[in-house]
Amino acid sequence: MLKLALAIVLVSPLPSAQSLFVSGNGNGTDPILKAGLDGSNPVELVTGLDAPADIVVDALGGKLYWADNTRLQRSNLDGSDVEDVVTGISFARGIAVDSAAEHVYWTETASGQVRRADLDGTNLVVIASGLGAPIDVLVDPAVGRVFWNDPNNSLVQSSDLSGGDVQTLLSLNAQSIELDPAAQRLYYSSFGSIGVIDYAGGGQQTLLSGLGITTVGLTLDPGAGKLYWGDWLSDKVQRANLDGSDLEDLIVGPLVADVQDLALDLSVPPVASYCSTSPNSVGSGAPLSLAGSLSVSLNDCTLLVSGCPLNQFGIFYYGAGQTSAAFGDGLRCVGAGGGSLVRYPASSTGSSGTAARLVDFPNPPGAAAPIASGSTWNFQFWYRDPAAGGSGFNLSDALEITFCP
Repeated sequence: MLKLALAIVLVSPLPSAQSLFVSGNGNGTDPILKAGLDGSNPVELVTGLDAPADIVVDALGGKLYWADNTRLQRSNLDGSDVEDVVTGISFARGIAVDSAAEHVYWTETASGQVRRADLDGTNLVVIASGLGAPIDVLVDPAVGRVFWNDPNNSLVQSSDLSGGDVQTLLSLNAQSIELDPAAQRLYYSSFGSIGVIDYAGGGQQTLLSGLGITTVGLTLDPGAGKLYWGDWLSDKVQRANLDGSDLEDLIVGPLVADVQDLALDLSVPPVASYCSTSPNSVGSGAPLSLAGSLSVSLNDCTLLVSGCPLNQFGIFYYGAGQTSAAFGDGLRCVGAGGGSLVRYPASSTGSSGTAARLVDFPNPPGAAAPIASGSTWNFQFWYRDPAAGGSGFNLSDALEITFCP
């Protein structure tokens, strides 16, 4: 299942996993642990859980989330500061996080539902109901779809982010599912085999067969082009290339006994920025960050801004140059650099004071300023802030980004 909300620093545009998180059956004995890909240097991060069946890394927020029977919890990536996110759940089984929208999704096997809440545990919404016993839940915000597997009804389905437009991708008993958002494909495991199908339900292929019958915790490493999974009956973690080739055992033995789920540590340091954001009417300012990769071919790089006044309009823009000039209540940090400033369509900061914009390499807002592999551009967000008085507008800090193939 999808295990990342990837924050990007201006190095290693497609980071590869160096370590992984593993969850077991729980019952107060099996912890969530972190280890090297070969099982080296294992560290117990969280202990005393009931049944931590599913785990997900929110690298953007620097948090580890898990579903533990009647509750959803999270901690820092080192296991510290454990806290409840949602409680009173009817056997939580799967979990997914959409950091940009500040949402957490989960499945409830006892009630047969897929649900959603804000990351502070409020605003609970039912996405799907009347299911058999849904297991995994995944979200691809770029296409606005939620995915789940329902083994009791032998279905893999998706809906829009509000639960409408339900579509069936597969009619089979899938034990685990995972997304490849860049390729818009879904991987699935089913009793010893792993296959793939596209989001529209076409192009189905069987990639691997003859595996253990309890293949769980499918997890994608986009940087290395690898797919990982656990086999809880055989106490092992395996991986292969995304086309099914180069199958290998990574960890075998007691360290991964009763493995239920995996999550790769694809987190990277915060995005390096220049210039500075200025205080606004709601706080200390509006920091700019990224989700996705810097790859032009993958086209999944998304600009993110937070800390803005609620329900105001703003504009992401970019240019080839850098400057530092007083502008409104803040600093304009991006210059034309011998070209022109390029503006994306207006975005709303909504009820969370955040905004997101896909860079969208094939369709730049300015035809004279295409973003190509190897090119370097500077980005910033301008936004309205009438409550602050003064000029009524402000700006985020800025990012200098060099893109890759």
